[in-house]
Amino acid sequence: KVCDTCNGIAEVMEGTFEESEVIDEVQRTFRVIKAKRQKAVTRGRFSLGFAISVVINKYFYHIPLEAQASQMADQGLVVKPNVLWNQIEHQAKRWQSTYEALRCRALGSPCVNTDDIGWPMLELGRKNWQAFVLSTDELTYIEIGPRKDHQRVMKLLTHPKHGYYPGVLMCDGAANFTKAQKEMKSFAIANAWAHVRRKFVEAAPDLPVASEIVELIGELFEIERNAKESALDLFDARIKFRTESSLFILEKIRKWMLEKAGGWQGSNLNRAIKYTDRRWEKLVYFATHPEVPLHNNPAEFALRKPVRGRKNFHGSKSPDGAKFSAIAYTLCETARKHGLDPGEYLRAVFLNDLAEPGRVTFPEELLNI
Repeated sequence: KVCDTCNGIAEVMEGTFEESEVIDEVQRTFRVIKAKRQKAVTRGRFSLGFAISVVINKYFYHIPLEAQASQMADQGLVVKPNVLWNQIEHQAKRWQSTYEALRCRALGSPCVNTDDIGWPMLELGRKNWQAFVLSTDELTYIEIGPRKDHQRVMKLLTHPKHGYYPGVLMCDGAANFTKAQKEMKSFAIANAWAHVRRKFVEAAPDLPVASEIVELIGELFEIERNAKESALDLFDARIKFRTESSLFILEKIRKWMLEKAGGWQGSNLNRAIKYTDRRWEKLVYFATHPEVPLHNNPAEFALRKPVRGRKNFHGSKSPDGAKFSAIAYTLCETARKHGLDPGEYLRAVFLNDLAEPGRVTFPEELLNI
């Protein structure tokens, strides 16, 4: 090669190298490990690592068991989908105690986010069951079962030892949550500004004046970000920023709606104003309660995994399938919130329960190892 500066011949610099990275693919392989066991011990053909891989692929990466079996066959292992399902069923029984403890922990939080989505039951002709979520900063709890009425919500929010949930429920304006509150009389409801924003965003293409409210709501979100990024404790920061700024923005939104409420009958904007007005007390609840967030996005985000799984493997074939799905989603998403590898958390929960049946394993135990 010729030097660009002097046109001299470039010489090799012995012993010096430039490093670069190349991404390659190493195909996974399956192997048979022979082991001697006492005859009294139940034999198993698959390792715990294999079983956890099946769970992670289905509930974290949304790969149906039929597709997993097909991939394994291509890689030299012929196994039926129902055999893979047996691996999930075997593990889920060891996760039960931790799963139930996570719900109790959620009900001990001063504020919990919640939402629900449909969950198809193939055994019942694809009739929808309902997946509910309880979400806090440290955990995600998902429960799948029939019905979505207020009685189901009441059962979800009742602690097995301490009774009705006493905190704040951050949710949308659905009737099942409000009816549950009226009967339980133990918790307050705060509604999410993200839902309000969507209503005005939908109205803006036809009536651009709706963008004025969208911008004001955007200021509320900006205030929350500033509070989170400040050097103060989060609750102290929320009190300060909301008192100094959020209350003023809320007054502007309220004034705007009162002035505009009489116009645009039958339009999306009129419906957005009515939606907001009916829920005003619950929408402004956050401003004077620092434990309450501005929106319900964590609950909606927590349901993304079940939604994607629902699309890929069409729900559950049986009540047990729905139950095990809820347990797996709960443990995987809770591990993710702590920055843990879901597979490692599932392994720890399983082995701890195997050694001591009924033992509860919270994620922070792995962080302290």
